[in-house]
Amino acid sequence: MRWFKVHTDILDNLKISKIGDKTFRFFLKLLAFSAELEKNGAIFVAISDLKYRFRVTEKQIFRELKSLSDVNLISFNLDGVNVDIQITNWKKRQYCESMERTRRYREKKRHGDVTVTVTKPSPPPRARENRDRDRDRDRTEVPPLPPTGGATKKKSKPKTEKTEIPFLESFPEDFQKDENFRSAWKDWIQNRRDIGKPLKMTAAKLQSKTLIELGKETGIQWLKYSAANGYQGLFAPKGGQTPKPQTLIRQASERLEDRYKNFAGKGKS
Repeated sequence: MRWFKVHTDILDNLKISKIGDKTFRFFLKLLAFSAELEKNGAIFVAISDLKYRFRVTEKQIFRELKSLSDVNLISFNLDGVNVDIQITNWKKRQYCESMERTRRYREKKRHGDVTVTVTKPSPPPRARENRDRDRDRDRTEVPPLPPTGGATKKKSKPKTEKTEIPFLESFPEDFQKDENFRSAWKDWIQNRRDIGKPLKMTAAKLQSKTLIELGKETGIQWLKYSAANGYQGLFAPKGGQTPKPQTLIRQASERLEDRYKNFAGKGKS
């Protein structure tokens, strides 16, 4: 917001004392209007605009301009529908170094000759104190010396040996060491993965029991035959000497039943 100066000598100024209150108020409005225009006290405006800005009639404008001109506070000329007003001693009475600097800046800005620079605001006092304290602490702290004898390597944890073939530990040691059986069991695990039915722990235990009962050689035949045909369950090869194909659960239950009968018969005798 622009501003203008009103000097304290208006209390005893001879020119001011010769005008009335209405004329004085009109004069203050002229000062404000001139400061807004920034034309060194010059006002060239249409009378209709002056009527609107000052909220007065055209007759009042002429009367107040004449009163101010009679005491040499202003000079004016009528130019048809416009009026040209010059406030007396504007530069002398309104000069201010900061105002003049602002006026020149705005003038350059209107012509595009000003490069606007954005200044980063300085941090508050407490933030500056914390920043300076942290900076001084960083300077005084001494980094730790590297350990003598070169860098020490981290001890790596011993790797636990994992079974290469899943669920192979369910079989006896002689089955696990037999390369033919290992290969057949590995192919069977891969077959279950390929058909989208990966072998689970429970099914693996049941199948291992069945294969142990069949023996290594027969078990290898069952594994190869079932894997080659993409079966989900274990079946005996066609035309072989092994029993007819049965599900694993049924085979396991029959064997358990036979064992129970044999055990019960021995107890009675």
